[in-house]
Amino acid sequence: MTPASERRAVRRGILMAWALFLVVVVPLLSLFRALSPVSPDDALAVALALPALCLAAGVGWAARLRFGGDSIDGTAPASGSGLDLTLRYVRNTTEQTVLFALASGALYLSAPLVAAWVLTPLAFWFAAMRIAFWVGYRRAPHLRALGFAGTFHPTVGLLLLSLAMIAAG
Repeated sequence: MTPASERRAVRRGILMAWALFLVVVVPLLSLFRALSPVSPDDALAVALALPALCLAAGVGWAARLRFGGDSIDGTAPASGSGLDLTLRYVRNTTEQTVLFALASGALYLSAPLVAAWVLTPLAFWFAAMRIAFWVGYRRAPHLRALGFAGTFHPTVGLLLLSLAMIAAG
């Protein structure tokens, strides 16, 4: 695949993430807002636990691959190997988890009632998009764009929402 076609595939993945967010998450946010099914504390707990579970799955899978492979001694795995891709997933998921946890905490502190209906759907979306990232990465590196954009862009939106809540007082 040429760099130009890879860029087109990445662009498609980003647009697909946005479209899926609008079709799946926006209606869920409306439903959660209307029903208020969880408390702010429970919403924050879900927003911290699900991303941590995604990270734990990657760490566990990497350990399994190390134990059963040639890198049991901790040496760097071969580029493009299953362990290499899993460690890349773990690294990116760590970055995304830290951002999502900070954004979730900021919203919880600035607007707990908004956090009650926003955080749970976004946490489940985060988990689904991390799975999409891992699956896409294992198929072909450019296919990770759906999962990356599906995690990163809503997290940035969550940070901006937090700042807007703070500014609104």
